[in-house]
Amino acid sequence: MKNVTDIIEYFNHCPAKSMATVDANGNPNICLCGSAFMSNEQTIQVLYGYFDQSYANLQQNPHAVFLASKVFSESYWRHFEATGEKLYVP
Repeated sequence: MKNVTDIIEYFNHCPAKSMATVDANGNPNICLCGSAFMSNEQTIQVLYGYFDQSYANLQQNPHAVFLASKVFSESYWRHFEATGEKLYVP
């Protein structure tokens, strides 16, 4: 991937996405969030469904990690680390 546009395109077309959050005490939570999509380079939107623990964690700690995969059509994973301010692609 060469730029943010490629990342947005990949992320938005992955059928399998997970989001990991951590509360103030360091307790992790991972949830499936296939509804997540990037509307621009600074925003990942997630529909609020069975999201109570992740939402509570984000209120305490605004950092989250997203894992996006085209597991049904490709055999590799990409992951995206996001904070409230920046997008990191290792």
